[in-house]
Parts: sequence; C-alpha cells; structure tokens
Amino acid sequence: MNNEFDYKSPLQGRFGGVRGGVFRNFFCILRRFKMATVLNILGLSVAFAAFMLLIMQVRYEWSYDRFHKQVDCIYRLGIYWPDNGNQVVLSRPLIDRFVASSPHIKEGAITQSWISELFFNIEKGGERKSYKESQYQVSPNFTEVFSFDMIEGERQAMENPGTVMIPESMARKFFQDEPALGKQLLGNGWSVTIGGVYKDFPNNSIVRNLIYKGINPLEGKNEWGHQNYHLYLLLDSPAAADQLINNFWETVNIEEFEVINLSSAELHLTQLPDIYYETDVLFDTQSEKGSRTTVLVLFSISLLIILIAGINFTNFSNAMIPMRMKSINIQKVLGSTDKALRRSILTEAMIICFISFGISLLWVNILSHTRLVDMVNADISFVSANIPIFICTAVLSLVTGLLAGIYPSRLITSFSPALVLKGSFGLSPSGRKLRSVLIGFQFISSFVLTAVALFIYMQNRYMVTSLGFETDQIAIVSTSQKARQNMNLLGDRLKSETAIENVSFAQTLLASKDDYMNWGRGFRDKNITFTVLNVSPDFLQFMDIPLKEGRNFREEDTHTPGGVYIFNETARKQYDLQAEEYITGTEWYACEPALIAGFVDDIKFASFRLAINPMAFYVPPVKDFTPVYAYIKIKAGADIREAVHTIKQTFADIDPEYPVEISFYDTVLDNLYKKEKSIGILIMLFSLIAVFISIVGVFGLVLFDSQYRHKEIGIRKIHGATTGLILAMLNNKYIRLLIVCFIFSIPVSYYAISRWLEHFAYKIPLYWWVFALSFLLITCITLITVTHQSWRIANANPVNSLKTE
Repeated sequence: MNNEFDYKSPLQGRFGGVRGGVFRNFFCILRRFKMATVLNILGLSVAFAAFMLLIMQVRYEWSYDRFHKQVDCIYRLGIYWPDNGNQVVLSRPLIDRFVASSPHIKEGAITQSWISELFFNIEKGGERKSYKESQYQVSPNFTEVFSFDMIEGERQAMENPGTVMIPESMARKFFQDEPALGKQLLGNGWSVTIGGVYKDFPNNSIVRNLIYKGINPLEGKNEWGHQNYHLYLLLDSPAAADQLINNFWETVNIEEFEVINLSSAELHLTQLPDIYYETDVLFDTQSEKGSRTTVLVLFSISLLIILIAGINFTNFSNAMIPMRMKSINIQKVLGSTDKALRRSILTEAMIICFISFGISLLWVNILSHTRLVDMVNADISFVSANIPIFICTAVLSLVTGLLAGIYPSRLITSFSPALVLKGSFGLSPSGRKLRSVLIGFQFISSFVLTAVALFIYMQNRYMVTSLGFETDQIAIVSTSQKARQNMNLLGDRLKSETAIENVSFAQTLLASKDDYMNWGRGFRDKNITFTVLNVSPDFLQFMDIPLKEGRNFREEDTHTPGGVYIFNETARKQYDLQAEEYITGTEWYACEPALIAGFVDDIKFASFRLAINPMAFYVPPVKDFTPVYAYIKIKAGADIREAVHTIKQTFADIDPEYPVEISFYDTVLDNLYKKEKSIGILIMLFSLIAVFISIVGVFGLVLFDSQYRHKEIGIRKIHGATTGLILAMLNNKYIRLLIVCFIFSIPVSYYAISRWLEHFAYKIPLYWWVFALSFLLITCITLITVTHQSWRIANANPVNSLKTE
C-alpha cells in the first residue's frame, strides 16, 4: 500500500520510539519533501541575511555621531532668513557675540564653510612624493567640542600657527610605521608641521578624517557681510539649550546688527545627532544626509522580509499537515502523548530555522566580499560591533521557528486517531482560507516593494538625465596652482590633441553638491541674494546651455572692471532683472558695477533635493578668476584610455609633481546621489528577495495541490480535459488571488512612494503604468512557477493517479 507518509522510517532503528521522534520526523520530511524543504531553508536563510544587512544599515543611520562623549551637549547654530531660507553660515561678529552671550556655553568652535584641496610634497629618504588631500580650517577648540582620540601629539596642537593635525590612516599612508609627529608638508612657497595624529572617526560622523588646520583668529573678525563660518557649541547641560536663543536676544544690542538686518532672522539650535537629518539647510559641509523616513522604511522592510519568510514557513508547515496526519496519529496510538508530539514538531521547526540562520551567516560573509559593500554604508563584515546583531538574529530564527510551528503542532495533534482517515484538513474550507490569507500577505508585500523599487529607480534616473546641460564624454580635472597660472597654455595644448574636442574652465563643479557660494549684491537700490558660479567665457557654449535672452559671454568680458552675469529664469522673475542693466554693491560690500548680459533657463545647477534658487553664471575680471576645474570634452568615438593618457601627460608637462585625478561626469553625479542610489538598489534587492520568498510559498502550495488533487485531475483527464485546461484550472485561483492582493497593495504603495518623493524638490509623477507593471511582473513570475510545477501532474497518466487511492 502506498501510504502518504511512511512512518516506519529506516531511521527508526537508530532513533526509535517517542524519544527519536524529533529526528525521525525531521529526516523523513527532508527525505520525502526534499525540494520543498530545501527551498524553505533557502528562503529563510536569505531572509535572515537580508534582515541582518538591513539592521546593520539602520544602526549606521541611527547611531550617526552618537559616539562622541558629550553628544547631548553639542549643538550647531543655524539661522533662518525670510528671503533665503535656512542657512548654517554665519558672520564672525555674530558668532563672537553669541558665544559671549551665555555662561552655559563652554566652547564655541568655528569652522570655515568649505573644505579645500591641499596639494603638497613630503620628503622621505631623500625622495619627494606628491599628495593631494582635503583640508578643513577650524578654530583650535574644535578638538574640545568633539571627541578626538590622539595617537600622537596633543589635542591643543592647532593652537600653534603653522601646525596641522592628520588622521591615523593618513599618517600610515604617508609614513607607514614611522612617527608622523614633527614631519612637514611642503607646498609651493609654504610648509606646515604635523603637530598631532588622531584616531580615525567612523564613517557615520560629520567630523571627517581630513587635515585640520587652525583658522586665523582675526579672519572675518569685523566683517558683518561675510557669512562664511559654522559654529558648533559645547554646553554645560542639554537643558541650557532651551533658553540659549532667548538669552542672546536679551543681551545683544540689536542696533549693532542692523547692517545685516538681523531682526528679521530667526536663530535655531540643532543637536549633533540631528544634523545628519537636517536636509533643509544651505551651505552645509556635511554632504551625506539621512532621513528618519528612510531609517523607518529600512527597518520596516527588514521586519517585513522576516514576516514573509515566517508566513511562508507556516504555510509550508500547514501544507504538510495532511501528509503527516497518519504518521502522527499512529504514534499517538503507539503511546505518544500530545505534549511530546507537539514538542517534537516545534523542535523540528526551530531546527530548520536555526539551520537557515547558519546558512545566512555564509550569505553575509559572501556578500561582504562583493560590490554590495559599496551600497551599504555600514560595515557588514564579521567585526565585533556586529556580534549583537548576529546573536539577535539567531534568537529571532528560533522564535520564528517556534511561532511558525505552534499552530500546526496543535492542529495536527487535535484530531482523534479514529477520525483521521475520514477527511483531510488540507481540503477543508478553513485550511484553504488560512493558506490563501498567508500567501495573500506575501503577494501584497511583493507588489508594494516592487512598485517602490521601480519608482526609486525612475527618480534616480530622472535626476541624472534631466539636468538641462550636456554631460556626455566630459572629463573633470582639479587643477594645480601651476596649471591655473598657465590656464591658456593648458587649454591650447589640450585642444590640439586629436582625442579632445573642447576645453573650458570653472571655479566650481556644476551639479556636484546641494548648494554653492551665495553673494549679496544690489539691484535698483534693493538688496538681492543669488548663487554664483564663476566660469570662463566659453563655458555655456561648452556645456550646451542655450541662451534664453540677451547675449552670451565674450572673451572681452574678462577685461571689464566688474565682470558680467548671465542669470537663470528664477532670478529674473524673483528680482525683476533686465538685460543690459547692472548689478551693484551694497552698503556692507562695495564692488564695481557688473553687466547683466542675458538669461538662461532654470538648469539643475545643484541637486534635485532642493528647489532651484536665483543663480548666475559669472565671468569675473581675469585677475579674480581661479580656474579650479578643467572641463574637457572628449570626441565621440575617441579611445577613452588614450584620451585619459593624453590629459594626464598634458598636465604633467605643465606641473610634473601634481597627481592628476580624472573623473567623468557620470561619476560626479553618482557621488552626488550616492545615498539615493544605494537605498534604491537595497530596496530593489530586497524586493527581489521578498518576491523569491513569496514564490517559494507558491511552490509549497502547488506541491500541496499536486498531492491532493491528483485524483481529481486524473478523473478530469479521463473525461476529456486537456493539459491546457488542467493548467488553466490550477492557475485560475492564483490569478484571482493576485488581482485581489494587487488592489489592496495600491494605497500602501502610493503612500510609501509619496513619502519617499517628499525629499526631492523635483520629482517624477506617480505614473499609473508603474503599478500595472509591478502587477504584470509578479503575476508572470507566479504563473510561470505554478505552470512549471503543475506540468508533471497535468501530464501524468490518469490511471496511475487513480491507482494510488
């Protein structure tokens, strides 16, 4: 007789009786339902691995800057201007008076609002090597506000003029195992001494691993109009922050600040961990920003994947109930108690989940050596910081097994042995309803995650393809001082090369960050503020930026006393600007009048995260132009490697010691939107994981149907049903379920996507066809799975199907 479950397993001799029930049942399941069990273990392992990766990323986001010893007492001062929005740049007079306004301020650290590139040489062993690193100028007490752990030297090193501090990683790069203290960095006519080496800060910190140099204490001291500095405060207590702003207004002489109209502004404090999430501020050197919504989304996805995997495993366990019913009840007849049997079934489920956890550790280890590391900011390797996550996931795997096994264990032991052969729970209405609800939840989750992933991909693509200017085949090179002094010679030599089509220069890198330098100027006796991008006269033509009105820049504009502007459309509308009129100075800043030559459309000169502000391209007098970046357009069809070699060689001919670094515009844009792209790829990856786990659940249900409908299918075939009709019948219930789940998923998807897009000033519409595409993708994958798995039973000889009964 062909039993549904062979309770007389060959393993019974080794694990006999009730005591061996756990092992006997587990290995019998594995032997009889190898494919289904392996797929469930695979699905659970992938889910646990995804959970660990997401939790590592969530911890990275949540713990930003929380490692500082006095984190609760560190704040940054910001200012809101009615016309210019939130800013974190302040003038030195305002900073000095604010720091002096309260005894609760222990330290007030000042930093410049930009990070500069430093090109220098180091002499070692009679050889001279060139380096280019980032430098940040700060007040010496910056090391008192933030937690600098010194490896060499003292934290007060920057109090000595001409002294810098470098991170440990940089010291090892420069000097290997030799002490770095006292060594010199040699520039073109200048030198500084390394006065301290500090331990590297983790990546999730606004304090970056740069060269730190003391700022000139007299810099900007009485310049009210130069808002070029950030202020970080160390308070004696977090409670003091509540009254700090009021104390300032009560103690300050407001008439002293009338030159900058401070009475119209609002000051505000941001606690250190919240700076990472402060995305609505201008002129912030903290380029990496986070979102509490993103943290919540990632955490929710991690729980959702575990929930999907747990439901899938529960579905699988429920599908096994009819197949195991005879074996379990025969064990009851032989003397096994319900308690012992339930304990055995629960242990089986927990063993499967724990094995899955072990395999998930292998997945994490493999992924830590792939390009996924670039997409996840957190360290996903087997470091001590991740051990708590591994332990928690191990416990979670056991809890998943316990919860997934409770219902099946109680249900399968609740029937009287004498009634077992009279019916089947698997075919009862309650059994079908439970499985449909569980698999329906998986489908809804898959629809939501797939739609969200598609919209994120489209938004990321939109941000790099809708700039309003040309980016193809453009190489960017940061220039050295010698190259800047020989700009015309450099440009002529590059243009003479066969692989180079054109060359232009600018002081800034277009569309590389959220904000740029702002100027306050006068127009028709009123003050205006706008972003300024200093460029060479041929820049607009080089970048293929069309003129909307007026004339383009000319070479002779570099010889005018005040320079020439071309504004964007937003500036023209906001300030009612007119071509051929002049921009003048203000009461706090005197300058030569500068001509308004024309206007261009609102190109995306900064990131899509912020709305377009008034902006102007500016060709300054030749003496005031610093060509920091060379824009080099490579001819279409040219050999890129040869072009890169040519560019490097040309720069080397002018400045042999300068380490040339070449990047292309796609790299610039990738760096600007690295966070968004990483999150998008993660969500897309885990959406695929959710779909895979859901399909494993479908596989389990199809396996169940193939076991319990083979007699029905055999009878239908005897009465003339074709293979196509049988497959259509088996697919029909999944199509109905998919349609219902898709309808339920639409509002959830819409809400999630709308919240995500709130972070962008310019965003794609919520296209209806993207939702439809997600439905088609999940439906096609599901039907292919059902058809493939049902093909064998649909083509089986009906005589063999009827003989099993």
